Amino acid sequence: DTLSLTTLPDTTVFGRVFASEPEPAQKGVPGTFVNRPLAGVKIFVDGLQDRVFTTTDEQGNFRLENCPVGEFFVYIDGRTVITTPEGAPT
Repeated sequence: DTLSLTTLPDTTVFGRVFASEPEPAQKGVPGTFVNRPLAGVKIFVDGLQDRVFTTTDEQGNFRLENCPVGEFFVYIDGRTVITTPEGAPT
């Protein structure tokens, strides 16, 4: 099977990207952990990476507009994550 590259206007795929490992909570009960959202991560549709793409905001949220008809693959490129001056992801 081949994937459709025909996009459908006014369709949206949205989500949120987090670091693969939770980090200790700064406040709260010791031993608790929180998911750390990742900003600046590139999200794109396979075969349409130059037309259907976005990056995550500071809360790790993303929104792809005008997505393909039917099934398609979405790639998450963590190499583009925005880091702090200390080198840690934001």
